[in-house]
Amino acid sequence: MLFDEDILVALEKAADKSERTRSSFWETELEDFSFTAKGEMTGLICVGSISKKYSQIHKAAHWLLQWPYRYIVRKSQNFGECYDLAKFIAEGQERAVTLDMVRQTLGLAVIKDNLDVKGLEGINLVIGDG
Repeated sequence: MLFDEDILVALEKAADKSERTRSSFWETELEDFSFTAKGEMTGLICVGSISKKYSQIHKAAHWLLQWPYRYIVRKSQNFGECYDLAKFIAEGQERAVTLDMVRQTLGLAVIKDNLDVKGLEGINLVIGDG
């Protein structure tokens, strides 16, 4: 298992290797992206639905249209807590809880439901949807 800077060094070495499962969209978007084990990144792109539409009607529309995702995890012990945190973050950024955030929240809740993270000292979790 890799820890700390060893993770960054391994990622840096693997960064230029082709991926069989990477879509043509990501091949194009990541053409100019690079990073080093020192944490230096260049060629970053902004992807996702960071909406500044923050009215009550926009928030209600997002909430209503996201019901299938909430239904999927209706028995989750952790989704409510994770969703509240996502809502807190979105409000701090003055935006609605978008579908990107709900998918990441759902992933975190499922992980928390099925993995005892308290006993995993030194483990980091990164959730991305790209």
